[in-house]
Amino acid sequence: MTRKLTILALMALYAAVTNISSAIISSALPNLVTAWAVFSERGPPTGLVPFTNLTHLVAVNNLMLGAANVFWVPLSNTYGRRPIILLCLLILTFMSVWCAEAKSFNSLLAARVLQGVGGAAADTLAPDVVGRVFFVHQRGRALAVYTVFLSAGSLLGGVIGGYIATDLGWRWTMWVSAILAGINFVLAVFFLPETLFDRENAMGVVTTLNEKGMTESIERVDSQVYRPYTFARSLGFMKPRGGLFSRFFRPYLTLRLPGTIMVMLHYAGLVGLIVTVSTIAPQLLSAPPYLWGANVGLINVAGLVGTFIGGIYAILTTDWLTKRAAKRESHGFGEPERRLPLMIPSLVIVTGGSLVFGFVAQNPSPLGWVGLAFGYGMIAFGLMQVPSVGFTYIIESYGELASDCCKYTRPPTLS
Repeated sequence: MTRKLTILALMALYAAVTNISSAIISSALPNLVTAWAVFSERGPPTGLVPFTNLTHLVAVNNLMLGAANVFWVPLSNTYGRRPIILLCLLILTFMSVWCAEAKSFNSLLAARVLQGVGGAAADTLAPDVVGRVFFVHQRGRALAVYTVFLSAGSLLGGVIGGYIATDLGWRWTMWVSAILAGINFVLAVFFLPETLFDRENAMGVVTTLNEKGMTESIERVDSQVYRPYTFARSLGFMKPRGGLFSRFFRPYLTLRLPGTIMVMLHYAGLVGLIVTVSTIAPQLLSAPPYLWGANVGLINVAGLVGTFIGGIYAILTTDWLTKRAAKRESHGFGEPERRLPLMIPSLVIVTGGSLVFGFVAQNPSPLGWVGLAFGYGMIAFGLMQVPSVGFTYIIESYGELASDCCKYTRPPTLS
């Protein structure tokens, strides 16, 4: 159990670091307007970056968090989860360093694109790893913990970004990302095992041609003699599997599965909503009648509260509902669909939170921040249920295809 918790902690940390890196710069955007400006006594400053252009730094990062999984998922299904996650963490670390050292807006923008590429696997491969190492009756709670870190990462990044940018400069927001990603990489090298099980290779199955020229799989005589799968061995790299080209097309076939469409639309809408709110809220609070200044990131505390309440709700209910259903069924296990009703209350709460936030944003008042905070918290609460319930449903329903399905859970349409 200790090993399982270690794996969960590593994947939760990866999700948190990825979303901190994505969101931490949002509260620092006002500082970037003049980051590369040249001031002259004889005329107006040059090199100012319009705020509308600065928002692209958030948009392109979120875009690649979804789009990069087009190739990360097939590669991981061929070479294993461990090498691809390590590669992603390495990219995330070095691209964060590039962001911190960027000499121009275009350089920073390019680095943010590649930073998103490095963080992409946190949305697809990380929950797949967690789902593979925990049993059915533990999986919902494990993914709920993962989801708390996934959601809290972007909110925490929004809280600390403004203070770091004000006290240390905006570049330190990216140095913080680089440090966290580097720590995560080092820990993963020593403690993240390979979790992709190649059944045919382990069972000694070989593919041959029969007399009719057709392929068939046969099991070797010595297939019942297994090498001990020690922890040291799990830190190696698996033998690459064939069929890499076909695996690049397999994810698109999962679009015919209703569960993929359901979770994709649900998660896309909520992630798009939370990204929009986390980007707009600091701008609203920096203007009259609020004028929060460096404290604009504190609005994300409301999202953190909603996230933790949603996490407690998911931890207490997801596996309990499945075990309760299993006791009532004659075959002794709960169907994956038994988890889905838990998503209905979250949808209702998210809808209400969206309306509250939008109404208050349109009608600002001295105490309007209270309404913004409540709306933000309600949205964060609802977001928690999609990975903890939706991802678990996909893993239990589609098994080996789970990572291909999850490729679409954060689609490349966010901006």
